[in-house]
Amino acid sequence: NNIFNLNNITKSGRDGVKIVPSGANQPTSNIIQGNIISNSTASGINVTQGNNTIADNIIKNSGVYGIFINSTSDSINISNNFVNNSMSDGIYISSDNNQIYLNNITFSRGSGIEIISGATNNNITDNRIINSTKSGIVVLEDSNYITAGFIANASVGINASNYALDVNLTNISIETTVSWDLYIVENSSVIALNVSGL
Repeated sequence: NNIFNLNNITKSGRDGVKIVPSGANQPTSNIIQGNIISNSTASGINVTQGNNTIADNIIKNSGVYGIFINSTSDSINISNNFVNNSMSDGIYISSDNNQIYLNNITFSRGSGIEIISGATNNNITDNRIINSTKSGIVVLEDSNYITAGFIANASVGINASNYALDVNLTNISIETTVSWDLYIVENSSVIALNVSGL
């Protein structure tokens, strides 16, 4: 139950901020809010324990991911962050039941948001993702939900692959992709409602 806020963290040798269990201590209900985290060698924020909040941070020039959510970290609330110029993905999700909303993600060298195989029931809502080198959003697992938001200037708008089933897309605007607005392969299934740009 810690609050970590209003800090300026720059040029960390590894992650800017990391939440990790220690023995029997399970660091839950922590709030990382209102920080400026720049030029981290690894990720700006790395979370390996669930039920934490990441909000209102500026995260830029991360050496790997802007925000990295480990497979042991379910139920993370990620909102209102500005994530810029990550060397890989802006936000990388490998766990379940996370809420990712109202983030502004720009100039990711990988994808804006990536949900990897094994990560289900994540809600990605009303994010603004611009200038991703790869995809705006990648979904590689079943039963994830993308609602509202704006994606522009990516190689692919939304990439649903790796046999991801029941990927739900609603009210999303996609503009100026290099290759495809929506890329569905490997028997993945997508339910798309009012997705502009297709």
